[in-house]
Amino acid sequence: MSRPAILALACALALASLGAHAATPIQLDAAQQQALAIRSGAPEAAREILLTQLPALVTPAAGNAEAVTAPYAGVVTWIGAYEGDSVRQGQVLARVQSREAMLLASELTTAQSAAAAANAQAARDASLHQEGIIAAARVEQSRAAASAANARLRELRAAQALAPKSVLRPGEYELRAPFAGRVLTREVELGQAIDSLGMAFSIGRAGPVGLEIQIPESYRALLRPGLVVQLPDGTRGQVLSVGAAIDARTQSLKLRATAAGPKLMPGQRLGVDLALPVIHGTIYHLCFPSSLILLPPKLKIQVYCSYHTFFSHPI
Repeated sequence: MSRPAILALACALALASLGAHAATPIQLDAAQQQALAIRSGAPEAAREILLTQLPALVTPAAGNAEAVTAPYAGVVTWIGAYEGDSVRQGQVLARVQSREAMLLASELTTAQSAAAAANAQAARDASLHQEGIIAAARVEQSRAAASAANARLRELRAAQALAPKSVLRPGEYELRAPFAGRVLTREVELGQAIDSLGMAFSIGRAGPVGLEIQIPESYRALLRPGLVVQLPDGTRGQVLSVGAAIDARTQSLKLRATAAGPKLMPGQRLGVDLALPVIHGTIYHLCFPSSLILLPPKLKIQVYCSYHTFFSHPI
């Protein structure tokens, strides 16, 4: 042959005696190659570099997950949802017995009474002022008092809205799903004491998930948003961003990608394939037909020939 080429699978038996790591070449003339039905194919310039089995971690997509926290400290008295459960918006996830919630309910009742009394007083004073019985300053004072009482009432109502009270027990409030989705994590157990603003659940919306992919930093010049990622089930995703720092321990970069797959769950680890563009004029990459790659039990081998001389080379 006038240029190097790849030896076909039929050459495997002829070169078996050489062994997987043998460097000794073997010469076959044209008649011998024809008798052994040897096929060969020329390598081509690769259009892309395929990196396989890159480690990836499935995460919730940006903006598709939300934490459910306990607004007041207390004890978990009931759990209504577990990891993997589908929930609807407003569904009760858990109930918490709280002394703070009990005090809030008492303060709210007091504030409602105070606001009603202040509003009534302001109305009476306005009527008396119209009749010329009291001065305008008295009306302004009663209006200011009513405004303050109403503001306090609104504040307490907003605080109670953060923890809708349960109808089962005094001082018990409910943790509810902020939107329809799936329970990703559950951080509470029955009877557990939970702190104010403590994490209780995380909820994720249905739809695409995120991928955090590790890739050797040597490929950083080829990385850019928009590259195609392929998952083990054939699902395709897209690179969203390229990390700006190299991990000192692994010497790898982190890619953020997104993909849609019904079987993907946050926390899942898998291997993904990434196709990188070839920048011509830098490193020369060759593409070989897969049918011309020999597959011994423990090693993949390229067999190539030049001027009727055949060489084996592990890959």
